[in-house]
Amino acid sequence: MAILSLQYRAFDGFERALIEPNPRFDRRIIYQNEKANVQALKEPRPSWGIAYRRGKAGLVDKTVEARCIYQVRESLEELAARLAAPRLTTADLVTLDRLKAEMEQAATVNDFDAHLNLHREFRFTIYRAAGRRRLMQLIAQLWDLSARYRRFQLYAFPERVHTSLFETQAILDACHRRDPEALACMVRYKVHQTVVSLLDVMRREMTTMVLKHGNRQ
Repeated sequence: MAILSLQYRAFDGFERALIEPNPRFDRRIIYQNEKANVQALKEPRPSWGIAYRRGKAGLVDKTVEARCIYQVRESLEELAARLAAPRLTTADLVTLDRLKAEMEQAATVNDFDAHLNLHREFRFTIYRAAGRRRLMQLIAQLWDLSARYRRFQLYAFPERVHTSLFETQAILDACHRRDPEALACMVRYKVHQTVVSLLDVMRREMTTMVLKHGNRQ
């Protein structure tokens, strides 16, 4: 729950500052009285193999952590998308079109690593248009924290990559219309669908682990 506490403090305490940037904003304020939480974010998290060896508690902890990270991502990325929509340039749209085409090519040959990298650049091309540096820093931090979950989900649930392309196209269409509400809605929906399918995979893994090792406990 340390991750949840820190990230919600970051969002709830500074949402207004993100919309109206304050040059005196100091990221250290986020960490006030949260030294243990800061250390939790800095330390590398255990691998999936370690979690399995620690038993059900390890996987439950990762399920909670994933849910917390993605809940905060939904709110922050929705905000970034709404701010970015009217500020997208023609050059941004050309870049987004190119990245979408390259994502489709990567999906066709099941190159998941390339798809993940292209998807990140696609989304951050949008968020950079918002012109909110602190907001971008928070989103980038959360993407880094959730990177292993995205990779795990995609390799465990490969059909998700093809479904996600329809969502990406809807995001791209909203970008071309420069529609703040449509873009914000689609971005939030996509993040939400990602965590829904991720948690489904994790629950299946937990069920498999319980069935396999239950008799040994």
